[in-house]
Order: sequence, then structure tokens, then C-alpha cells
Amino acid sequence: MIFVQVLLPVLLLIALGYIYRRVSSVPVRPLAHFSTYILSPALLLSYLSTSDVTSSANLMIAGAVLLFTFIMYLLTILFYRLFHMKPYRQAAMLATLFPNTANYGLPVLLFAYGEEGFKIGVLVVVVNFVLMYTVGLMLAARGSRQILSPWKTLARVPTTYTMILGLLLSLFHIRLPEFISVPLKMTGEAMIPVALIILGMQLYGTRTREVWQPTLLATFIRLVVSPLVMFGVVWLFKIEGLTAKVLIVQNATSAAVLMTMIAAEYDVRPGFVANITLWTTILSFITLTLLLYVLEIIPL
Repeated sequence: MIFVQVLLPVLLLIALGYIYRRVSSVPVRPLAHFSTYILSPALLLSYLSTSDVTSSANLMIAGAVLLFTFIMYLLTILFYRLFHMKPYRQAAMLATLFPNTANYGLPVLLFAYGEEGFKIGVLVVVVNFVLMYTVGLMLAARGSRQILSPWKTLARVPTTYTMILGLLLSLFHIRLPEFISVPLKMTGEAMIPVALIILGMQLYGTRTREVWQPTLLATFIRLVVSPLVMFGVVWLFKIEGLTAKVLIVQNATSAAVLMTMIAAEYDVRPGFVANITLWTTILSFITLTLLLYVLEIIPL
């Protein structure tokens, strides 16, 4: 069964983090900081430095993610206008535009499609990180006096520099010496279980106190509309096979936990965004199971 083989291991690690925080009251911030500043950069650098990111296939993937994000932006505006929920629109974009491609998407890909699918997924994560730390932060900062803060944040996080370094190493075909590449890969691989445990810990602190209509709409857009949009994008770009499956699965995951933290930092309805993250994570185990079954049946 796909659920048992792919999603149950992910669910168990998230549940472990949830239970651990409940019984221990350990703060999440230090662990999230460790993941952001050590594990994520190591993972990105390890895979980017060994991948040909400038190939036409990889450039096509980046273009597909960019087009997907733009379409989701337009659809979120349209849906929240049609249902007269405009006050919630800006906060909803933080959840509808940015799927949890790293903490959630990469483990699912590893269990579903192995190392090859995982490696394709890392490039999607890179593009998504850039979008979250630029477009996402700008959406959060809109209307505030912190207009330059997105760029300050982008300059402050190590993932920015590891992405640049990894891209340069790939572009000039420079291989890291083994005494660096081996521990780097080991450190990066630790991100998968740690990220899921942290996700569970973060979900424990989420409370469902926001109004349900805007939450339900954002959840529908994130889990149902998103994969349909990406189906259309991969068809338009003529992307086939495993790459198409990776793009569809990663962009059908729950709302990115990072955007919950950004919503709190900029005070953009943080309870509402956290609520969407909680419900999209819970319901995604149903929607992703169905999606993985569909992707096994239909030709891509």
C-alpha cells in the first residue's frame, strides 16, 4: 500500500515530534535554528554541488515552479475575491503559494521514488526557498515599514550562500574533496528525520481559533487546486516521467511551516496561517495518498 510505504513513515516521525514536545515542553526555536543554519545548507550544498543544475531539464523545472507560483498567486486573489474574503487574502497567499517542499516533500519523494526522485526534488526546494525568502517575505512585509527587511533576511540566512556556492560548483563542474563531501552529505541527510520531528513539534503549538471559512478555502486551494495547476504546468512544459511526478507531488504538500514563522514575525494573521498549516498537514495524508495512486495509474 502506498500509504503504508510512503506516508506512514512520514506520519510517524511527525507524531514523534508532536508527542515529544507535549511531554517535554522543549522549545522549538533552537531546533528549527539548527535545522535552518546547519542541516538545510548542508543538504542543499551536497546535492547542488553534484548536480548539473544548468541542464535544460533543470532549467525547465525552475521555470515550471515559477509559473506555478504566479498562477497560484492569481488564483488566490480570484478565489478570495469571489467568496468575499479579501481581508484574509494576503495572509492566505503565504500558505497557498508555498508548499512544504523540504520538510515534507523531500521525505515523501524519498519513500515514494527513491534517491533519483529525491535529487530532482532538491532543485524544487532550492527554487522554492528563493521564492519564499523573496516573494514570500515581500508579501508579508507589504503595507509595513519593513520594506527592506526581506532583503536583510535573505542576506542573513546561510541557505542563500550555500545555494550560490552550490550553483557555482555545479556550473564550473568543481567537485568537493571527499573529506568535505562525505561529512557534508551525512549532515544533509540528517535533515529529513529532524525536519519531520520539528514539524510535529511546531504543530503541537498550533491552535485552531480562526474562522473556518477562509481556512477551508486556503486548505482547498493548497491541497486540491495546487496539484491540478501543476498538472497543467507540466503538460504545458511537456515535462514527463519521474520529473513530472516529483513536481506534482511536491507542490501538492501542506503549507510551508516557514511561512507560519514569517507570518508571526510580520504579524500577518499568524493564527490564521498556522491554522492552515495544521489542517493542510493533517488532510494531506489523505490527498497525497490519493494523488500518489493517481500518478501510478495515469501515463505521464
